[in-house]
Amino acid sequence: MENLTNITILRARPGLSEALGCALERLVAPCRAAMGCLQYRVHRSQDEVGVWCIYETWRSRADLRDNLRHARMDGYFHLLRHLAEPEVELLTFSEASPLRAAANDTGLARRSGSGVRADLPA
Repeated sequence: MENLTNITILRARPGLSEALGCALERLVAPCRAAMGCLQYRVHRSQDEVGVWCIYETWRSRADLRDNLRHARMDGYFHLLRHLAEPEVELLTFSEASPLRAAANDTGLARRSGSGVRADLPA
């Protein structure tokens, strides 16, 4: 069985970024406790005001589907209609590289200031 990663990008309605962030953060604990959840994190964009990302990894598509059908999600979807712009970007991924093949292992990454910069090979 292959893990499934979802990345959801949401844009807050004008003036509602903090409220959207709080609503998203309230989902973290119950979703992490859900059967099959391997990872559930909320991120705030450093580039665009009001843009939020949910990064979640599930053991299977069935586990994700069960979580989305849980009663707690009804209230979440209702709240999102009021706090977020209607266009939501949802991307679903499966692992394409072995976990041990991180950028540091390949020699492509190097420290640059306060972060890590990775160069693509020529």
